[in-house]
Amino acid sequence: MFIISIIIPCLIIPQVWETFVNKDAGSVNVSTWVAFWIGAASWITYGISKNDKQIVMYNSLFLTFESAVIVMYFLYK
Repeated sequence: MFIISIIIPCLIIPQVWETFVNKDAGSVNVSTWVAFWIGAASWITYGISKNDKQIVMYNSLFLTFESAVIVMYFLYK
């Protein structure tokens, strides 16, 4: 299960890479990414409250990649 918690968030990397390389955020729906960001932040809060390192790690990776997409949206829109 541990390896899955690393692999799944990495599936966002192609979107991050494509947006960064092309300097174009036209295909990004920022409201969806903000909703994902809020969800990941909520799960991190829950994971911290339950002292569950796997939930915190998994969602921290998501939060990092989602933040990159959101920042690039505002840079390249």
